Amino acid sequence: IQAPAKINLFLDVLGKRTDGYHELRSLMCPIGIYDTVRLSCEPADTPADISVACTHPDVPSGRANLAWSAASAFFAETGFSAKTTVAIDKCIPVGAGLGGGSSNAATVLRALNRHYAAPLSTDALKALGGQLGADVPFFIDAQPAIATGIGERLTPWPHLTPTPIL
Repeated sequence: IQAPAKINLFLDVLGKRTDGYHELRSLMCPIGIYDTVRLSCEPADTPADISVACTHPDVPSGRANLAWSAASAFFAETGFSAKTTVAIDKCIPVGAGLGGGSSNAATVLRALNRHYAAPLSTDALKALGGQLGADVPFFIDAQPAIATGIGERLTPWPHLTPTPIL
């Protein structure tokens, strides 16, 4: 499954919150750079057994990867259990602010939800993603949106036309 990168077409930092995060307003837009996420699930009667590996040496494997956290959160929320393997072919530059880890996490949530016949609504997936990171909810739909709060409140912005970027 392709997991897109995103750019912020504008970003207004409005102030620091008491919880340490910054209040912001941004126009987020998915772009045509993708990681490829491969998942396999085998039924298991025991608690979920999750493994994550990535082709890029600077991206953590296992529990340290946000994709692992996404799979774990999905299984905790739904009560399903599976031996799950996540393999990430990294094409989004690491640490570039393009949301690669958040996109991979959202892709895992969407893929598991689809695999298990959609037990969670889109809003429930976004709420679950919001527990993982501020950008994860954006990648559930991966459509242009105005982001407010710490980036978790999204208002679709369908007014963009495809445009080359450099």
